[in-house]
Order: sequence, then structure tokens, then C-alpha cells
Amino acid sequence: SCTGTPGFGIQDSLGNHWTVANNVILDASPASGSAVSPAIAFESASDVAVTGNSIQGSKDAGISIVAQGAEIVENVTIAGNTIRSTNNYGIFLQSFSNLTPGSLLANVTVTGNTVVNPGVSTVVPGMEISQDGFGGGTAAYENVVIAGNTFLDDRVTPTMNYGVEYLGNPIATVANNTVTGATVAPYSSFNAGVIQSYTNGTQTADIFQAPTFYASTNSTTTGVHLFTNLGAGYFSNIVQSGD
Repeated sequence: SCTGTPGFGIQDSLGNHWTVANNVILDASPASGSAVSPAIAFESASDVAVTGNSIQGSKDAGISIVAQGAEIVENVTIAGNTIRSTNNYGIFLQSFSNLTPGSLLANVTVTGNTVVNPGVSTVVPGMEISQDGFGGGTAAYENVVIAGNTFLDDRVTPTMNYGVEYLGNPIATVANNTVTGATVAPYSSFNAGVIQSYTNGTQTADIFQAPTFYASTNSTTTGVHLFTNLGAGYFSNIVQSGD
């Protein structure tokens, strides 16, 4: 158990073969001179399992996995964690590099997590998937699955804009998540159906199971927005007004 820790709750760079399980981290805050201190953070580390942890009140993100430079980060599981009242994203995945060949985030599964009320003092998504190749570099994703998670904002004035937000052009499969209380949409980029895949910013494939509705409140309208798939590559935004 970590309470009020200055800096990260648990952090590693360049190390492999980690299991972080069943910990309680409360009110982790940035160390002196640092504005980036997630409660649990791994940078350029492979074979990592983060499971069954409880995080509350982190002044940055809850769980962060980052591949950068020319590093390959692979075989990462984030499962069954509960993350509440973080000032930044509940969960953050990032591949970024200015090198060729660059960074790769591969074989990552994010499943069964619950993110509640992210963005204590700022507007953020429940989860961000970031791809940033800059200065001629390449940053890649491969076999990344975000499935069966819950993203919830039940505050009077919600600040979670999306359940899952995509920055850049990540390749990711997003399936069967529950998003409630997002002020803009369950997902950025596209109003997502059951499963969506991206390659270089283009939605190249849709694999739909039974039609699924996603409900989210919208601060600019009365009622509930329902998002569902109507067939491959087509989505609808249906507004049900209040009585």
C-alpha cells in the first residue's frame, strides 16, 4: 500500500518480467520538479502484468505503459484494476519515437478494468491510446486489444470527454467496453461499434457481433446519446430526448 507518495507509486524503466498485483495506491503526487508521475508506470519494459490493483486520487494518470526511442515493448497485460479520481487518464498507452526503426507497442491486452471519474481538475478521456512518430521517426502498435472495460463519470459536472481517445494513428482493437457519462462520445475519431481497427488513421476493418448500443450523456443536449453499428463502416448517433 502506498499513500500520498511523492512521485510514482510503482515505476520501472527498461526492466522486464514484472508482476504488479493487488496493491493499493492512494493520492500519488508528482515529485519535486516533475509534472508526470502516474501511480503505476512502465517505460520500455516488456513482459509486464498489472492486475487487481486499486488506485485512487493520483495527481497524474493511473496506469501508464510507454514505448519510446527504438524500444520494443511487448507482452503487457492490464487487467482487473480499479482506478478512481485521477487527475489525468485512467489508463495511458503510448508509442512515440523520432527514430527509424522506431518504437513498437505489441501484444498488449487491457481488459476488465474500471475507470471512474478521471480528470479531477481537467477534461480527459478515461483512456488514451497515443501514437507519435516525429522528426521522421516511426511509432507502431501491433496486436493491442482494449476489451470489456468500464469507463464511468457520474459526477454532477462530468469531465470525461471520451471513454477511449485515439491520438495519432494507433492500430487497436476496441471491443465490448461500457462507457457511461462521456460528455462528447464513447470513443474519439469514430462513433465506435463493437470492434474497430485502425491502420494509419484509416478504419480498414470492422468486425461486428450482435448490434450493441452505447449510452452516454452529452452536456450540450437533453437526454442520452446512443451509439450503435448499422453495418460495416457505418455508425449512427441517435439522440433520445428526455420526456
